[in-house]
Amino acid sequence: MAPSSSLKAPLLPSRKADGIGSPKEQDVKPRQGTPVSSALNLTAAAVGSGILTLPFAFACCGAFWGAVLLLILAFLSNSTLVFLLQIGRHTGRSTFEQNAEFFFGPAGANTFKSLFTVLVIFIYVAYARVVLDLVPHFLEAQFGTRWFFGEVPVGLLCMSAMYFVIVFSRSLHALRFTSGLALGCLLYFVALLFLRAFRGMTQGAVPPAAADELDSERPRFLLAPPLLISSLLCHFNIFDIDMEIQPVYRSTVVPVCYVVIYGIAILYFFVGLTGFFLFGSGVSDDVLQEFAPDLPVQLARFLLGLTNAFRIPLIVGPLHRALWHQLGFQPPLPSARAQAGITFERRLRHAAEVAGIMLIGFFIAVRLPLGKVMGLIGCTCGTLTCVCFPAAMYLRFLASGSSALQGASRQKCKLRQAHAMIVLLAGLVVTVSGVYVNIFSA
Repeated sequence: MAPSSSLKAPLLPSRKADGIGSPKEQDVKPRQGTPVSSALNLTAAAVGSGILTLPFAFACCGAFWGAVLLLILAFLSNSTLVFLLQIGRHTGRSTFEQNAEFFFGPAGANTFKSLFTVLVIFIYVAYARVVLDLVPHFLEAQFGTRWFFGEVPVGLLCMSAMYFVIVFSRSLHALRFTSGLALGCLLYFVALLFLRAFRGMTQGAVPPAAADELDSERPRFLLAPPLLISSLLCHFNIFDIDMEIQPVYRSTVVPVCYVVIYGIAILYFFVGLTGFFLFGSGVSDDVLQEFAPDLPVQLARFLLGLTNAFRIPLIVGPLHRALWHQLGFQPPLPSARAQAGITFERRLRHAAEVAGIMLIGFFIAVRLPLGKVMGLIGCTCGTLTCVCFPAAMYLRFLASGSSALQGASRQKCKLRQAHAMIVLLAGLVVTVSGVYVNIFSA
């Protein structure tokens, strides 16, 4: 039975606008993306220095409940990626902000814009801060203390390199190379962790982490969900990925999301479990601190710093768009064929805006100790914008009686609504628990 057509008008406005992200612009953009480049960019957006906290997250709730929690949060992350794909294909809009306005009007869009802008600013600052913490220290340890190995010179060098990557990359597809480098750097840490664990177990030097070692206090258990969910969020470029994928591969985007998210969850399970059983329930929230500071460990920290440097191009694009929506910046340049008629002045302005954004964020990273502020931002803005808002938009989409749903049975629509409601409520639970432990835990 088809839903009543009276529901369509107030919820789903016309799609005839030719603004940024409209169907007209999407037709102009070339589609160069492939399943491999899409998977690389999604994986690199999710996997970073947060992998260091996974053993601590497992120590907070134990091996079994850690695995269960990881599976549930992977389900939330994958579900919201699929929600966003379906929403974007229906509305023809290419950003979070435009889809929020489409479904919730100006008031809802402004709320979302504020949350999303704060989130991407702090993600960029966090990436830069990790680079500053890890790369200069390695260089100074290996080559001695020199002024050019200080935080600011090394940080500026890394930011400059990524700046040119951003300015000269015409599409997200082109960033597959930096994404691949980021994942390659990360693989060294994973290999080192597994090798040290194997060596310790074969030499009998690893005490098993007994269940009674775990701290059963509730606030400690609640530390795990925000840590795990923040390591599974790769939503910021999902609209770009879908817009750039070649038509012949468009049906593969949803399967790619499944493979990426659940593949990452499997990797996280083994990394978290290995670190937990290697060091027990007292493991640090930075597992590398548990190892002796020998050269392989120092190299792992250096490569993790480079991993975050290579991830910066993936977040600057969403940050630029968020600031454009919030402050009225010139929108980011369209890609490839659409750039043929772009004037030199607009290109120069785009380059200047990117430079300004990166420099301001970099100097915030130099001055700002992150600590609990980052944890609080992650469990509020991160979960609200990447889990709760997509689920709420999908519920509005289902309630609209869209023509995209006409072939679905009433029972199937009800199941989809239940699915979205479960995701929304679970996201709110993670948000509230994260706020509680970040504010009230010692």
